[in-house]
Amino acid sequence: MARLFVSFASPDLPIAEEVVEWLKMYVGGFKKVPGYNWTTFQQVYGNSWNAFLFISRIKSLSYTDGEFGSAAKAFEATFSQAELKKLHALEAAVVETEKTMLFRISPRISLPTEEMIKAEPNFWGPMPASMAKKPTPATASKP
Repeated sequence: MARLFVSFASPDLPIAEEVVEWLKMYVGGFKKVPGYNWTTFQQVYGNSWNAFLFISRIKSLSYTDGEFGSAAKAFEATFSQAELKKLHALEAAVVETEKTMLFRISPRISLPTEEMIKAEPNFWGPMPASMAKKPTPATASKP
């Protein structure tokens, strides 16, 4: 499964110093939390240019309990009281709305790259023969 957490910065703000500072603090804090597996993107096309996507891999729904408990405490522990106060102030100033979505990623219906398979072989496992990539005429070897 994957959790997609989206923060929408206020559209009235340009991608300014406050937004960049909030992102750096937020990302930097979670990088210090052991075992937390996630990545961050900014949406750059469409009408939500101000959306920041935080994607984390979760192995089960019980993992999300830790996100609100021990992981949240570990995240806060990466900051001093003054830094934490600043992080909360920045978030209040720049984040207009947030939403969270959960997705199930199934190896049986996905087309992972070789790099993805090598990174997580236990998850992706051997591909069923019916899903194996068949050579296209452009990539088929010539006699």
